[in-house]
Amino acid sequence: MKKLFCAVVATFALVSCSVDNNETITNSENLTYQVTDENTNVGTYIGVFTTNNSEYRATVEITVPAVVSAAESQSGYATAKLTFNTGAIVYATASKIVKAGEQIENLEFSTQNLSFNFTVNNDGTAPTVSNVVYNTLESSVLIAKYSQRAPVSPILGSFTCTDCGTHPTMNTGVTQTFNVLAVSDNGDGTADISTQVILNDIEFLGDGLQGDCAVNGTLTTCDAFGEISIYGNSTVTWEGSHTYNNEPTGSNDCSDFNGTWSWASTAWGELTGTFQSDDNCNPSVELLNENFNSFTGTGFSPGSTADDLDSNIYICTGASSGAVAYGETKSSGDFGRGTSTGGVQSGGIYAFNTDGAGDMCYGVQPSGNDFTPATMEVRIQNTTGTALSNFTISYDIKVNNNEGRASSFNFSYSNDDSTFTDVAALDYTTPVSSDVLGFVTVSKTTTFAVTVADGDYLYLKFSSDDDGGSGSRDEFGLDNLVVSGN
Repeated sequence: MKKLFCAVVATFALVSCSVDNNETITNSENLTYQVTDENTNVGTYIGVFTTNNSEYRATVEITVPAVVSAAESQSGYATAKLTFNTGAIVYATASKIVKAGEQIENLEFSTQNLSFNFTVNNDGTAPTVSNVVYNTLESSVLIAKYSQRAPVSPILGSFTCTDCGTHPTMNTGVTQTFNVLAVSDNGDGTADISTQVILNDIEFLGDGLQGDCAVNGTLTTCDAFGEISIYGNSTVTWEGSHTYNNEPTGSNDCSDFNGTWSWASTAWGELTGTFQSDDNCNPSVELLNENFNSFTGTGFSPGSTADDLDSNIYICTGASSGAVAYGETKSSGDFGRGTSTGGVQSGGIYAFNTDGAGDMCYGVQPSGNDFTPATMEVRIQNTTGTALSNFTISYDIKVNNNEGRASSFNFSYSNDDSTFTDVAALDYTTPVSSDVLGFVTVSKTTTFAVTVADGDYLYLKFSSDDDGGSGSRDEFGLDNLVVSGN
């Protein structure tokens, strides 16, 4: 019996050692990493990666195996794994073997399209990654040691400005990297936050805190806030929330980090904007998808699903005979010019057959008395059962540049049909010099943040006016309008 007891104890001790040195745990976002000794260079390092032009983002996992003798060196090379927000994965291997407990300085990792140097103290503190190049692009990595007492959660995301002040290169609708490392020391969701932001190809790092967490079923939501020093003489402040799935790791994993930021710049005034993680716990819902192929240019009427435009959704202003209000019927004159393949003279609303084969658009022929200026407005009701705060829009502008006067076609949005926010990055003006190409397609897309309560409306406005040149005006239209929100 004593021998059996010792055998059981020995087996238990072996299993315990195995679990202690190779235990798998799940952090607050259900991201699973290997736990190793906290006081050595051996273990797993978790980080976030971005190219300095904000084109690519990825989570980083560097694994340094325990090598203490030559006999263990066969599989002793440290490895790196980058998982991009597109789903692509890139692996890299260290150039040499390092031993447990020794200083690692500028250890080279490389693969065909990735290279960087890794440095860390012999006790696993102060890890840094430098000289990062991906696809010939200068890049940056922010990294931390993962341990059982301090699990690390990497979050990839981006920011944009809604009021860009007088900054010369930050334009509304343009996104740049806003990555986050959340390092927690207990199970209640509180965490230290480190941020990695790219502004005009330069990396800036900041700090913050996460806390005041509340559990709602399978989701936990925490408040978060922090600061980022910019150029050493001004500070960006940010605040928001972090929502993550609190179930065991699996298909429902999610991490939604979003909020607002402000920057009181001495050079460019007060700048404000939003940030949003690439992942989210509230998947986008498609709110509108319209290709206008059933539109025949016969006007506007409420509830229409065929030839007319539904005036509960679409209205316009700027016609010489007045405007269309929501729920109104207008089917004659300027409002119902019919179909055309282009080259018309009379101002009004048309269903332009842009390819001659039935690819229709919601079109306008401006004239001296019609649609100069003008607006085409779209109203979308939130019927999802919950408030929406982040939206994505994409659309095509169909342009027949057949005349010598240019027209603008600019986008703005609102949640009250009164105060509209312009998105300068989507501004478009038809060329002044005419051509004979017929209808061409100009595609536009952006994301923006505005709160629309359940049952309320999101308003999208496309504004047009003369913008240079002389004589008659080009024909243009709206097509392939897709709007989603979460």
